[in-house]
Amino acid sequence: MQVLSEEKLVRYLAQVVELSAEVLPRLAEEGTRAAPEELRGRFDALVSALAIEKDQDSTLQDEQWNWIWQPRPEMNLIQVYGRLAWINLQLLELL
Repeated sequence: MQVLSEEKLVRYLAQVVELSAEVLPRLAEEGTRAAPEELRGRFDALVSALAIEKDQDSTLQDEQWNWIWQPRPEMNLIQVYGRLAWINLQLLELL
């Protein structure tokens, strides 16, 4: 069974925390608005990078991740934050 290195996991966790820190203060007033393109692009880049890592970690191949790999054309800030929180939890469990 292949696993991602701790270094990679920590790097991904840092990206998740950074994005979450940007989204969280906006939730109360802008939560139901569409995520800004720049932020959405960074979120999509994170998910794409993790998807590439599926070959290196069998846990990422688990079907519980399938909903994350399926792109959504539009997401509001609450949905982005929820996905980030879920990814954060899953990555923490891989450490």
